[in-house]
Amino acid sequence: PIQAGWATTATTIAGIVAGLLVGPAFSFFKNRAIPIMFCVIAIGFAIVLAAPGIWVLVIGGFILSLGKEMCVPLTGNYTAGNSNNAGRAFNLAFAQAGNSLGMAFSPMIFGAAAVPFGDTIEAKFIIGIVIAVILAVIGFKYFWKLTPKQIEEREKGLAAIDDDLAEAEGAAAGI
Repeated sequence: PIQAGWATTATTIAGIVAGLLVGPAFSFFKNRAIPIMFCVIAIGFAIVLAAPGIWVLVIGGFILSLGKEMCVPLTGNYTAGNSNNAGRAFNLAFAQAGNSLGMAFSPMIFGAAAVPFGDTIEAKFIIGIVIAVILAVIGFKYFWKLTPKQIEEREKGLAAIDDDLAEAEGAAAGI
């Protein structure tokens, strides 16, 4: 009863944390953040699959949801950043439609894909891991090389983080 509540609450909390981390993740990793999130999703799937009890399941669900909840805005950001002004709204709408279709039909697709493997929940999680790893590999291949502008932006972002940390350390020393 209460454990089931923790399992669902963990995914909601992951969404909140993801909302706070998505900006810094993109600032640091740029396009590479998308395939990194697919790796996080695969790790979450694997933890849930291997979970010996509810608390490991909750942790795995949190990690899985963290990756998913960060991936969605990252792909939107990538779409917007690589669209011209005239096509941006259409491209974002098209991407969101694809996301919604995936959420609507993935239970049926995973169910059908799992049938040859015994139609078990474990088979569905293994399929999820395989898909996430394939998407990560494709993503790393496609997104690995950063543009000079992205490298410059990342360096500025890292310098700003260093400045913020130095300021925080100075304020802490004065307490």
